Amino acid sequence: MTLSAVKSLIEQAKKLPGLTHRQAEKLVYSLLSDNKIINIIDNFSESAKKLKQCNRCGWFVDQASSDCENCGTKTDAICVVPTFSDMLNIQRTGAFSGSYHILGGVVSPLEDILPENLLIKALVTRAQDTATKELILAFPDSIEAEATLHYIIDAIGNINVIVSRFSRGIPSSSKIEYMDKRTVSLAFSERKPINHSIQS
Repeated sequence: MTLSAVKSLIEQAKKLPGLTHRQAEKLVYSLLSDNKIINIIDNFSESAKKLKQCNRCGWFVDQASSDCENCGTKTDAICVVPTFSDMLNIQRTGAFSGSYHILGGVVSPLEDILPENLLIKALVTRAQDTATKELILAFPDSIEAEATLHYIIDAIGNINVIVSRFSRGIPSSSKIEYMDKRTVSLAFSERKPINHSIQS
């Protein structure tokens, strides 16, 4: 393999979230040095091709099916999270057993993430379901999360649903995906209802 081909692989690896140039170099070196890792990547790719993102909730479903195990069942509460990792961490704590809604991030113009890039419209559609009684906004305490919360409240409008948010006891700028079981459980049990004009 030529040097230019290796450099091309490094540039491709840098497109992965959170990977620096140095980390991309190490990843490519590991891939090219170990056939077992290449096999893992191949298996991953084959499995990934069989899945697609659910356009109703942001979870994943089989390509051959439209049935989603997350949003396919009626639930009275929906936990709204920014990312897939946030959902998995909350699931691990056992603090919530209902349905989730994965937005795909938080509003951040500096990172080119605008409200229309998130699954906010899909959330509104789910909120209109008569079975839905509460939307729990499991957001960290950050400027971006606060902006996202405002956009969601505006989009919800006069829909007859309770909107609540995690308690303010969460450390500033902490990410949900890194919180321990006690912190997450406390955030759920002490969540605060907010009205649709966000008077907090």
